[in-house]
Amino acid sequence: MTDQELRKLRRSELLEIMIAQSKKIDQLQKKLNAAERKLADKEILLEKTGNIAEAALQLNHIFEDAQEAAEQYLANVRRRAIELYGEAALQMDPDYVSEEEGPAPAHEHNEEPQEGTSQDN
Repeated sequence: MTDQELRKLRRSELLEIMIAQSKKIDQLQKKLNAAERKLADKEILLEKTGNIAEAALQLNHIFEDAQEAAEQYLANVRRRAIELYGEAALQMDPDYVSEEEGPAPAHEHNEEPQEGTSQDN
């Protein structure tokens, strides 16, 4: 609407236009507020996702370190058992494989896998 057209309008018509514009502004403000809330929620979700991913990586390193420590502990226990009891101590440990023998073939294990467990454990 041009300035000239606005000047020709009556006061009541101008008020109606202003009220309509005010309603439109309120609607747009509500949409903007809703969009800002959604954006904030997405940002929080992304932040949490990043934190979860970082925590998972840290846990992975912790588990790797724990596995390494457990393997060192078992190696020391085996070494100490050999020192104290000789090679006979190894017969009590079905998981131990001497360095000369290498890994035992799968068919040499006498134990049957239990139901509900995998053989890869």
